[in-house]
Amino acid sequence: MNPRSRSRMFFLATADGQGRPDCSYKGGLPGFVRIVDERTLAFPDNNGNGMYRSLSNVLVNQSVALLFIDFDRPQRLRVLGEATLHDTDLLLAELPGAQLLIRVRATRIFPNCPRYVHEMRSLIVLHYRNRLLGWSERQPSVRRFFRAVQLLTIGRQKELANGKPIEV
Repeated sequence: MNPRSRSRMFFLATADGQGRPDCSYKGGLPGFVRIVDERTLAFPDNNGNGMYRSLSNVLVNQSVALLFIDFDRPQRLRVLGEATLHDTDLLLAELPGAQLLIRVRATRIFPNCPRYVHEMRSLIVLHYRNRLLGWSERQPSVRRFFRAVQLLTIGRQKELANGKPIEV
Protein backbone atom coordinates (compact mmCIF):
# COMPACT_ATOMS: atom_id res chain seq x y z
CA MET A 1 0.00 0.00 0.00
CA ASN A 2 1.50 3.30 -1.08
CA PRO A 3 -0.09 6.25 0.76
CA ARG A 4 1.07 8.73 -1.88
CA SER A 5 -0.48 7.19 -4.94
CA ARG A 6 -3.63 5.53 -3.63
CA SER A 7 -4.92 7.04 -0.43
CA ARG A 8 -7.85 9.40 -0.47
CA MET A 9 -8.12 9.42 3.31
CA PHE A 10 -6.58 8.38 6.60
CA PHE A 11 -7.24 8.81 10.31
CA LEU A 12 -4.87 10.93 12.40
CA ALA A 13 -4.58 10.24 16.12
CA THR A 14 -3.05 12.90 18.36
CA ALA A 15 -3.02 13.59 22.09
CA ASP A 16 -2.99 16.81 24.07
CA GLY A 17 -0.43 17.78 26.72
CA GLN A 18 -2.21 15.65 29.33
CA GLY A 19 -2.27 12.62 27.03
CA ARG A 20 -5.99 12.86 26.20
CA PRO A 21 -6.43 11.31 22.73
CA ASP A 22 -8.22 12.71 19.72
CA CYS A 23 -8.78 11.27 16.26
CA SER A 24 -9.47 13.13 13.02
CA TYR A 25 -10.37 12.14 9.49
CA LYS A 26 -8.06 13.59 6.84
CA GLY A 27 -9.08 13.34 3.20
CA GLY A 28 -8.13 14.56 -0.24
CA LEU A 29 -7.55 13.46 -3.77
CA PRO A 30 -5.15 10.56 -4.37
CA GLY A 31 -1.64 11.94 -3.91
CA PHE A 32 -2.52 14.44 -1.18
CA VAL A 33 -0.16 12.52 1.12
CA ARG A 34 3.39 13.04 -0.08
CA ILE A 35 6.30 10.69 0.58
CA VAL A 36 9.23 13.02 1.27
CA ASP A 37 11.86 10.36 1.98
CA GLU A 38 12.04 6.81 3.34
CA ARG A 39 11.00 7.94 6.86
CA THR A 40 9.01 11.14 6.24
CA LEU A 41 5.59 11.84 4.81
CA ALA A 42 3.72 15.11 4.53
CA PHE A 43 0.10 16.11 4.14
CA PRO A 44 -1.77 19.41 3.96
CA ASP A 45 -3.97 20.94 6.58
CA ASN A 46 -6.98 22.40 4.82
CA ASN A 47 -9.66 24.49 6.44
CA GLY A 48 -11.97 22.40 8.58
CA ASN A 49 -14.28 23.13 11.46
CA GLY A 50 -12.00 25.80 12.94
CA MET A 51 -11.31 23.89 16.15
CA TYR A 52 -7.65 23.10 15.30
CA ARG A 53 -7.68 20.06 17.57
CA SER A 54 -4.98 18.13 15.71
CA LEU A 55 -2.79 21.20 15.20
CA SER A 56 -3.10 22.28 18.83
CA ASN A 57 -2.23 18.79 20.02
CA VAL A 58 0.84 18.56 17.78
CA LEU A 59 2.13 21.83 19.23
CA VAL A 60 2.26 20.28 22.72
CA ASN A 61 2.70 16.58 21.89
CA GLN A 62 4.33 15.62 18.59
CA SER A 63 3.55 11.91 18.86
CA VAL A 64 0.99 10.87 16.24
CA ALA A 65 -0.47 7.75 14.69
CA LEU A 66 -1.86 7.52 11.16
CA LEU A 67 -4.13 4.75 9.97
CA PHE A 68 -4.48 4.36 6.21
CA ILE A 69 -7.31 2.12 5.01
CA ASP A 70 -7.65 1.02 1.40
CA PHE A 71 -11.30 0.06 1.01
CA ASP A 72 -10.95 -0.83 -2.70
CA ARG A 73 -8.50 -3.64 -1.93
CA PRO A 74 -8.94 -4.21 1.79
CA GLN A 75 -5.61 -3.22 3.35
CA ARG A 76 -4.48 -1.21 6.35
CA LEU A 77 -1.19 0.52 7.07
CA ARG A 78 -0.17 2.13 10.36
CA VAL A 79 2.40 4.89 10.72
CA LEU A 80 3.64 6.02 14.13
CA GLY A 81 5.85 9.08 14.35
CA GLU A 82 6.61 12.62 15.36
CA ALA A 83 4.74 15.46 13.63
CA THR A 84 5.82 19.03 12.95
CA LEU A 85 3.83 21.94 11.50
CA HIS A 86 5.14 24.12 8.66
CA ASP A 87 3.63 27.30 7.25
CA THR A 88 6.38 28.13 4.74
CA ASP A 89 7.17 24.64 3.40
CA LEU A 90 7.86 24.51 -0.35
CA LEU A 91 5.40 21.60 -0.72
CA LEU A 92 2.54 23.98 0.13
CA ALA A 93 2.70 25.37 -3.41
CA GLU A 94 1.91 21.89 -4.77
CA LEU A 95 -1.17 21.43 -2.59
CA PRO A 96 -3.93 23.89 -3.57
CA GLY A 97 -5.97 25.09 -0.61
CA ALA A 98 -3.44 23.97 1.99
CA GLN A 99 -2.98 26.34 4.91
CA LEU A 100 -0.20 24.38 6.59
CA LEU A 101 1.88 21.31 5.94
CA ILE A 102 2.21 18.57 8.53
CA ARG A 103 5.36 16.48 8.24
CA VAL A 104 5.53 13.15 10.04
CA ARG A 105 8.89 11.52 10.71
CA ALA A 106 7.98 7.84 11.04
CA THR A 107 9.33 5.84 13.94
CA ARG A 108 7.35 2.72 12.98
CA ILE A 109 5.52 1.68 9.80
CA PHE A 110 3.68 -1.62 9.64
CA PRO A 111 0.75 -3.31 7.90
CA ASN A 112 -2.31 -4.10 9.94
CA CYS A 113 -4.63 -7.07 9.50
CA PRO A 114 -7.31 -6.25 6.90
CA ARG A 115 -9.66 -9.06 7.92
CA TYR A 116 -12.50 -6.78 9.04
CA VAL A 117 -12.03 -3.99 6.49
CA HIS A 118 -15.19 -3.72 4.42
CA GLU A 119 -14.72 -3.56 0.68
CA MET A 120 -16.21 -0.27 -0.54
CA ARG A 121 -15.96 1.87 -3.64
CA SER A 122 -15.92 5.65 -3.84
CA LEU A 123 -18.69 6.84 -6.09
CA ILE A 124 -18.30 10.59 -5.74
CA VAL A 125 -15.25 12.65 -4.89
CA LEU A 126 -16.08 16.15 -3.72
CA HIS A 127 -13.02 18.22 -4.53
CA TYR A 128 -14.10 21.25 -2.54
CA ARG A 129 -16.74 19.99 -0.14
CA ASN A 130 -16.23 22.91 2.23
CA ARG A 131 -16.77 25.43 -0.55
CA LEU A 132 -19.89 23.60 -1.69
CA LEU A 133 -21.25 23.76 1.84
CA GLY A 134 -20.33 27.44 2.19
CA TRP A 135 -17.96 26.79 5.11
CA SER A 136 -14.76 28.27 3.72
CA GLU A 137 -15.83 31.87 4.18
CA ARG A 138 -16.76 31.36 7.84
CA GLN A 139 -13.68 29.48 8.98
CA PRO A 140 -11.10 31.22 11.13
CA SER A 141 -7.74 31.56 9.47
CA VAL A 142 -5.00 29.13 10.45
CA ARG A 143 -2.67 32.14 10.40
CA ARG A 144 -4.78 33.68 13.18
CA PHE A 145 -4.39 30.45 15.11
CA PHE A 146 -0.61 30.56 14.76
CA ARG A 147 -0.49 34.26 15.64
CA ALA A 148 -2.41 33.53 18.84
CA VAL A 149 0.04 30.74 19.68
CA GLN A 150 2.98 33.07 19.03
CA LEU A 151 1.53 35.75 21.26
CA LEU A 152 0.98 33.26 24.04
CA THR A 153 4.50 31.92 23.82
CA ILE A 154 6.27 35.31 23.89
CA GLY A 155 5.11 36.41 27.27
CA ARG A 156 1.56 37.66 26.72
CA GLN A 157 0.05 35.00 29.03
CA LYS A 158 -0.37 37.70 31.67
CA GLU A 159 -2.90 39.50 29.47
CA LEU A 160 -4.98 36.36 29.24
CA ALA A 161 -4.79 35.87 33.00
CA ASN A 162 -6.07 39.42 33.48
CA GLY A 163 -8.98 38.78 31.15
CA LYS A 164 -7.76 41.13 28.44
CA PRO A 165 -8.45 39.98 24.89
CA ILE A 166 -5.51 39.35 22.61
CA GLU A 167 -5.82 40.86 19.16
CA VAL A 168 -4.78 38.49 16.40
